[in-house]
Amino acid sequence: MVDLTSTVRAETEWVARDAVAGAVRARAVIERAIGFLMGRLSIGADAAFALLCVHSNHTNKKLAALASQLVGLAEDPRNTAALTAFIHDLQHHTVYATAEGQGTPREG
Repeated sequence: MVDLTSTVRAETEWVARDAVAGAVRARAVIERAIGFLMGRLSIGADAAFALLCVHSNHTNKKLAALASQLVGLAEDPRNTAALTAFIHDLQHHTVYATAEGQGTPREG
C-alpha cells in the first residue's frame, strides 16, 4: 500500500494558493476599472461596480474579463474610440437593465 496523503495535501495546498493568487489579481483589475470609471464618469464606486456587473450579466462575460478589457483600452491612448464605445455599452446596458427592473445602480 502506498500512502499518498502528503502528495494530496501538497497538491491541495498548491491549488488553494493558486486560486487565492488568481482572485487577488482579478480583484486588483476590477478595482482599477472601477477607479477609471469613477474618474471618467464622475460617479461613485458602487455605481461604477454596478455598471460592470450589469454589463457582465448582459454579455455573459466574467466581470474580471470585462474589467481587464476596460483597463487595457484605457491604458492605450490609441484606443480612444474603442474605449468610448465600451463605456457607452456599459451605460446602455445599465439603463436597459434598470428600465427592465433587473437592477438599481445607485451612487455610493
